[in-house]
Amino acid sequence: MLALVAASCAEDDDSDTMAAVDAAAGAASTAQSDAGTALSEAQTARAEASAAEAEASAATAAAEAAGAEAAAAAALANEAIAAADVARAAAEGNEADLAAAEEALAAAQAEAAGAQADAAAAQAAAAAAQAEAEEMISQAEEAAAAAAEAAEAVAAEVAAQAAIGPDGLPRFGTPERCEANRAAGPLTFMTGFDLAAAAGIIEVVVAKDKGYFEDMCLDVTIQPGFAPGNSAALAAGTVQLGVTATFGELVTTNIRGDADLMGFAQLGHTAISQLLIDPASGVSDLSDLEGMTMGIKGDIPIAIQAMIAEAGLQRGTFEELLLEGFNPVEHFALGIEALPVYRSNEPRWLDLAGIDYVTFDPLDYGVPASFAIYMTTRSFYEEHPTVVEDFVRAGLRGYYSAADNPEEAIDLAFERIEAAGNQMFLAREHELYRWTTDQQIIEDVTPDGLVIGQMNVARLGEEIENLVDLGVYETKPDWLAMLDATVVPKLYEGNELIWASMN
Repeated sequence: MLALVAASCAEDDDSDTMAAVDAAAGAASTAQSDAGTALSEAQTARAEASAAEAEASAATAAAEAAGAEAAAAAALANEAIAAADVARAAAEGNEADLAAAEEALAAAQAEAAGAQADAAAAQAAAAAAQAEAEEMISQAEEAAAAAAEAAEAVAAEVAAQAAIGPDGLPRFGTPERCEANRAAGPLTFMTGFDLAAAAGIIEVVVAKDKGYFEDMCLDVTIQPGFAPGNSAALAAGTVQLGVTATFGELVTTNIRGDADLMGFAQLGHTAISQLLIDPASGVSDLSDLEGMTMGIKGDIPIAIQAMIAEAGLQRGTFEELLLEGFNPVEHFALGIEALPVYRSNEPRWLDLAGIDYVTFDPLDYGVPASFAIYMTTRSFYEEHPTVVEDFVRAGLRGYYSAADNPEEAIDLAFERIEAAGNQMFLAREHELYRWTTDQQIIEDVTPDGLVIGQMNVARLGEEIENLVDLGVYETKPDWLAMLDATVVPKLYEGNELIWASMN
């Protein structure tokens, strides 16, 4: 189910455009690097050519000096011959020959002196040419070193630019991304319902125990908690990441608790709650509940309130009996006709007990609702955006792993449940039912065109409108500022989760 794709991707419907931007940026970086390399090579080539020219000049000068030295040697030889002629003429006493020999000697001496001067000048020129050649060679070596250093600097700059994506964040898979994630330090994720194998919890457990967070360079600890207490812990700054039961719960926490929480991923696109009816009550329509008794645990879930309101039934037209615990068998034994439940919890207990019931599902009434919303504080999100993205990435990989291998996922969950003392008395088979039920509704109800985990902004807005209609809020809150729906689309290429270990 999960494909591993080590590349960056774009957001939602803009994926092709963003991919083109990425490709253009990559091409520009390559061109810049190639241009820098070419410039460095050209500078080096020019310096080497100058050095070669100087070496050639030095060689020519050396040859000329050698020729001059040879000419000087020949002149000295002629001088010696002339001197010998003078000596012979003097010995013979031939005045005429002596005068001629002395004249020839003087000419030979003058020629030798000139040749020696020319040789000295040629030697000086050769020495100067050699010095110039050595200087040019030194300059060429310096130019080559400078060009190499410049090329390395350009390459480093290009690499740094290539490591930054179009969103201004380090690209996924780069050392810079890993470093940014590590910089966040130890992170604590607080669950919303102990260590139950519910969506929003089980995939995080799998991600932790299979090393997916470590692959993202994240140090994550899982802390059991309960909603909305985990929202309060987030607002207080004692934990960094969490999951809330519904988006409406997050918005309510922000409004009533003076918090600044943000949602950035959504697994459930309908209500996790349902309303079960005792068949003996004769209820065939929700309006038939008038005058009957509904058992409630704390309060009627918002989605159930919206569903009965849609059916024209108002609170106050039926009795509400406050219940304790989550045992639906005991609850119906009290004589109630209706019971709000979690779709992945109480129905199984009734099935095991052989108790019949009629289900009224908010999904069938078009009630906009959500469940398993990943959240953090705005300040943490703004300070560590790559952490938020890659936490979700690892969580989604955990989701796909748990979907493909539910038994293995439950085994991992129960290692933690039992290590913590199993204070909620969770049962392995029931938790398997809980997870497979949650996972199936996620797969069934995620809208076409959205990937698993992506927020459905329009529908979430309708959920908040419902809360306004039900009187939960006096005025419509600025709910749109409390989410970032751009996170999850960046984690996919098509319908495939982008994945590569950075550790």
